[in-house]
Parts: sequence; C-alpha cells; structure tokens
Amino acid sequence: MDTPAPWIDIPNGYYAVPDPRDPDTLTMWRVIDDHIEATQANARYGPVLYRRDIPTGLTKPEQGRWTAEWFETVQRPWHRAIRAAITADLEAAGALYAKTAVRCRDCGRALKDATSKAAGRGPDCRAQLANVVRLATTPRTAETLATDTTAAVR
Repeated sequence: MDTPAPWIDIPNGYYAVPDPRDPDTLTMWRVIDDHIEATQANARYGPVLYRRDIPTGLTKPEQGRWTAEWFETVQRPWHRAIRAAITADLEAAGALYAKTAVRCRDCGRALKDATSKAAGRGPDCRAQLANVVRLATTPRTAETLATDTTAAVR
C-alpha cells in the first residue's frame, strides 16, 4: 500500500483538477473547513462500490473485510490523489475552476464582468484578498494597530 503524503490543509474555496484515473475528465470540488465535496450535487467522481461488485459466497464478516479492503486499496488512494493534485498547485486548481465554471474560486458566486473573469475572483473576494495582502505587507506599530479597524481580529 502506498504511503499517504503529508497532510496539507486546503484553504476554503473551489478547485478543479483532472480525474487521477481519467485525465480527460475534469473534477470540480468545494472545500469547507478542510472537507472536500463535489461542487455539483449529482456529481459522482471516483471509484464506486456497488453491491453487485462484492464477490458472492462470502459470509457477512468476510463481506465486511472485503469491503474495508476495497476502500483502503481503491477509493481512499483515489481521494488522496485528488487532494494531492489540489495541493500541488492551489492557485492553478482555483484558476481552472474559475475558468471552467465561470465562478469565483473563493466563494463560488457567478463571475459577471471581464475583470472578475480574468482574475478568477469576484470584486468582493478581490477586495478581501487585497486587504489581507495589504495587512500582511504593511509595517505595524502599536499606534496604527489601535486605530486601524481593518486590522481587527474576527
């Protein structure tokens, strides 16, 4: 069995990456608090185990062991590959989602104007990102922190 890659938290947002087993198929994901789910309600990506796929003639405990092994050797490695593809280049996976879905890579809202489509982010998310970058790159003193309401901790 392959060793899983180190766990990397994926920021909340929307991402698109090719299917690990079929690179011609694009998979689209939403991440909320490090939980990954398909963006479309009816989308079913990856390997699926149907009851008819379980070998016949097994006792209930044997079926349980067989099913657990299938999840460990087939489904979980596929999901780890999806996570690895997203974390390999978060920016590219977010941009691919925005380009394909024409939706904001951060909040998922529809992108309507040319600037938003080019950036892959809507105006609100671009403004929020600009504030984060500004706060991270601006030297702070005790006086400016006391008077700057944008630096408040949420």
